[in-house]
Amino acid sequence: KLRSVVDALTVEQEVGIIGHGITEVFDNGDEHSEVLHTAPRFRINSLEGARIFRRRKSQLGTSRMTVRAEILRKILPIPESIVIEADEYIFTLAAALSEVWILEEALTFYRIHLGNLYQLSGFKKESMNRKQKSLEFLGDSLSKKLVQSGLAKDAIRAILEPIQAEAELLRLQI
Repeated sequence: KLRSVVDALTVEQEVGIIGHGITEVFDNGDEHSEVLHTAPRFRINSLEGARIFRRRKSQLGTSRMTVRAEILRKILPIPESIVIEADEYIFTLAAALSEVWILEEALTFYRIHLGNLYQLSGFKKESMNRKQKSLEFLGDSLSKKLVQSGLAKDAIRAILEPIQAEAELLRLQI
């Protein structure tokens, strides 16, 4: 993984964040890999780029993203109210500040377990409430930062819609 992302960052100076595929491993030993057949590069400074981002952001999450230090310095600190999805805060703002490149291979394994704060199983009111509040804070925080970054309103709307919809769905279920 390190060799692949370091080589990519060395060759492509305008790229600020690199993502890649993932192999999820479940408690029963089953595995599921999610990889792309092409290596897209994009920016979210247009509606088209924001739509690509919406479809491909699963390749930018925890253990799938590498961000240049100078980009992270512009993003940090992460608001403490974002208990879950701090990675989405980072990769969304990194995509607003630089070009994104998603590599074609799965370069990490991620174990899905019952204690996972993001991928909930069953109705657990406390867990659902924590995730709902965190998504609400994430949407609010990103909205402010994306407006400050100068992105077009339609691009911001496209980026925030899934976050806001999931927060609202969870609110209605609780």
